Amino acid sequence: MEMPIIMICSSPSWSSSGELYSELRRIGFSFQSGNQANGDPAGILLIDEKEVSLLPEGLAQITHPNPLILAAGPHFSVRFADQLQASLRKQAIAAEVIRLFFLDQGERAVIGGDAGSNGGWVKRLRRLLAEAGIITMVCRRVEAGEIAVQHTAYLLWKNRFFQLVGEHCDRSGANLQVVAQGLGMDKRIGQGWVFSGKSGFQPFEEQWLRRELQRAGQRTKLETIAIWADRLVDGAWLQSLPKMQVRWFRPNRQQKPNKLPDGWLWCETAEEALDQADLLLIVDVNEKLLSLDLADIRKRLRKPLIIDLCCCYPLQESDAYGLLYRSFGQNTNVWYGTDYNGI
Repeated sequence: MEMPIIMICSSPSWSSSGELYSELRRIGFSFQSGNQANGDPAGILLIDEKEVSLLPEGLAQITHPNPLILAAGPHFSVRFADQLQASLRKQAIAAEVIRLFFLDQGERAVIGGDAGSNGGWVKRLRRLLAEAGIITMVCRRVEAGEIAVQHTAYLLWKNRFFQLVGEHCDRSGANLQVVAQGLGMDKRIGQGWVFSGKSGFQPFEEQWLRRELQRAGQRTKLETIAIWADRLVDGAWLQSLPKMQVRWFRPNRQQKPNKLPDGWLWCETAEEALDQADLLLIVDVNEKLLSLDLADIRKRLRKPLIIDLCCCYPLQESDAYGLLYRSFGQNTNVWYGTDYNGI
C-alpha cells in the first residue's frame, strides 16, 4: 500500500472532518500544519486564494524535487491556478499546480493541470482517484476552474428556481412535490433535480423556516419545539423567536454533537424529541421517520403543529389526524385559515 502523501495545510480546519478533507484522505493524502516537523511533505494544499501568501514559507520546508501545489475545492477564481503556475515558473520555482474539484458527492472529480508535465502529479492523482473508485476527467487548469465556478453557480440557480416554484405553488394551491415530479418526467430535468447535494441550509430554506416559525409563534405560545434535522450547526436562525426549549433528533447522524446551543436538548430517538412538544419542525428525514404513524405523532405532541421542509405527509392524511400541517410549496393556510382555533 502506498504511503500517504503528506501535504502542508495552512487552514485551521485541516484536522476536522470536513467533506473536502475527507475526500482527500480517502485517496491517500494526510495533512500537517506548517510548523510541524514530522513527516516529509510532498506539497501544499490550498483551499482558498488568500492562502497563496503562505506559499514561500511552506515551500521552504519541502525537499521534494517537484512539489505539488493542490488548489482544491470551489473557492478559487477561474484563472487562479494558471496564474499561480505562471508566477512560479517566472520565479524559477519547481512546483506543479493542480486544480482539483469534486462533484457528485465525491464520486467524480475534475483534475486541471498539464497532462505531460515532468512531475507527473496529474497521472498520480488520476491513479489514486481511480483506485478509490472515483471517475475523473483531466483537462487544463483554466477549464477545471471554469467547471468549478459554473457548477456552484448552476446549483445556486437550481435552488433559486426551486424556491420560485415553491412560492408559485403556495399562491396557486398546487403541491410542490407533485409539480417537481411532473417536471422531472422530462429527462433533461430528471427526478433528482430538486434536492441536489445540500450542505447546510439554503438561504431560501432558512427564510421560509424563520417566517413560518414566526407565524406559529404569533398565533400560539411555543415553549418546546421538536426538531428532526441533520444539518443544524447552531440555533442562530431561531434567535428571532422567544426563548424556548429545543429537542433535537438527527435522523441520519446518530452521534451526539460536541456542543449544543443553549436551551437545546439532545434526543436519541424521534419519539423522545416529540413528547409534549408544542411544534414539530421537520428538516431532514429517513425511511423510518417516513413510516411513523401520524396518529402516534399526534398523540405525543402537546399541540398538533408541524412545519415540514421535506413535505413528508399527504395533506389529506394530516387533516384526518387533526394536525395543523404546513409544508414548503403546499400552502395549507394553517395559521390564518378557519381550521386554526388558537390552540
